[in-house]
Amino acid sequence: MTEKRLSVSEARRQFSRLIAGVSRGGSRVMITQHGRERATLIGTQEYQELSKKARAFERSGRKATRFRLEGSLKLCCSPEELIEEMRKIRAIWTESIHRSSAELARELARE
Repeated sequence: MTEKRLSVSEARRQFSRLIAGVSRGGSRVMITQHGRERATLIGTQEYQELSKKARAFERSGRKATRFRLEGSLKLCCSPEELIEEMRKIRAIWTESIHRSSAELARELARE
């Protein structure tokens, strides 16, 4: 979806026209103040779709279930080496969660 950028003063002058445009599915309007993005004007339908996706995302996080791996394991390293490997795995896993969350947020913002 395309996006227009307007200053607060310009958006104020064109407010009625902007409302009409976004309500018909037109471009989003990014409103800036002193050159910095401050707000985005979107139509009601787009807002409802984004809200629906956000609620679905929140629900999916709450439904996460723990799993258990059963079996036997033979260690071929010292306890210290095992602890170090566990730290590395935890760091990789934590980064992947943060990256996935950020990617999902970017994807939701694009839609």
